[in-house]
Amino acid sequence: MIYSLQNERFRLSASDMGAELTSFQEVRTAQPYEYIWQDRNVWNGQSPLLFPIVGRLRDDTYVLNGRSYTLRKHGFAKRMRFALETQTEDSFTLLLTDDDATREAFPFAFELRATYTLLADGFRMEFRVTNRSDETMYFSIGAHPGFQCEMGDRLILDEPETADAFRLDANALRAEKTIPVFRESREIEILPDTFAHDALIFSGLRSRGATLARKNTRGVHVDFGGAPCLGVWAKPGAKYVCIEPWYGIDDRFDAAHDFPYKEQILSLAHPPPSPSPSPRAAWIPTKNRPTRNHHPRHPPGRAREGRSPLELPIKTISAGNRIRFPRGWQWRGSLLPRPHVWNKHHSFEYPLAGRDVL
Repeated sequence: MIYSLQNERFRLSASDMGAELTSFQEVRTAQPYEYIWQDRNVWNGQSPLLFPIVGRLRDDTYVLNGRSYTLRKHGFAKRMRFALETQTEDSFTLLLTDDDATREAFPFAFELRATYTLLADGFRMEFRVTNRSDETMYFSIGAHPGFQCEMGDRLILDEPETADAFRLDANALRAEKTIPVFRESREIEILPDTFAHDALIFSGLRSRGATLARKNTRGVHVDFGGAPCLGVWAKPGAKYVCIEPWYGIDDRFDAAHDFPYKEQILSLAHPPPSPSPSPRAAWIPTKNRPTRNHHPRHPPGRAREGRSPLELPIKTISAGNRIRFPRGWQWRGSLLPRPHVWNKHHSFEYPLAGRDVL
């Protein structure tokens, strides 16, 4: 089923299958203009939600508590049907919960929400993960939106960077060598051979966003906030490009299978109950910098207590060539004591917001 929102300027649609964004059109022109990739004969995707892993595991396998599990590339959420939880005039939320099938591949009780909100200048997309297990949950999550483009269009980061890109080998695992891409520069020109060797994958960029500058002036800006990794990909020569903020990364070709020590894994703990929860005692997930492999003496970050109101990264997608977005952080939950948020179950989320300055 397709769910849609429309205002005076834009129309947005998303499917219950994978909570995938399927269309974002500017409708105030005589001929509506589509920003999202539409030809599934070339790439059978448009904007898949990546969960509970990003990229591929070595041998499509991980080990947790002594048991091996199998997960296909980018996880299972994109192949599962979400239920409509709420809908208003300008937003809707789609919900996926665990079942017997998901627990065979991912042994946690969880809730995954995807909320789409239509704005006057674009739209906001928010993913929220809630751990409903009685143990720490490990996961990755990412966005994979594909935008229409032409050869010769340019992807421009917000700031000049000096960064190499990871490349993928024939098994879609990170190869040992990297390639230089940015040298105090910030542009990638989209050419037929730009992605001849698969995606360009970056880690640790300073830039909070990137602009797809189009020769037809129908550009977009993607604000990926604090996401530690960025993937840029298309099928070689195809007239689209995916700009992908990730909380996770593909395994290296020689990665270990131990899931809690996977590079860039997020952990979401299940805290013990507190008799008097404080609005300033938020439990938050922490993330790791990519390294070759985690050493058992240096385990991945755990959710921790005692921070100020939860601050999580903002990622925005909006239409236009000259768009500026707020770079702050925002806690979107209530600051009042709410046992199902503060005590029993706690969540990872990143909201999306922006404004047009045309």
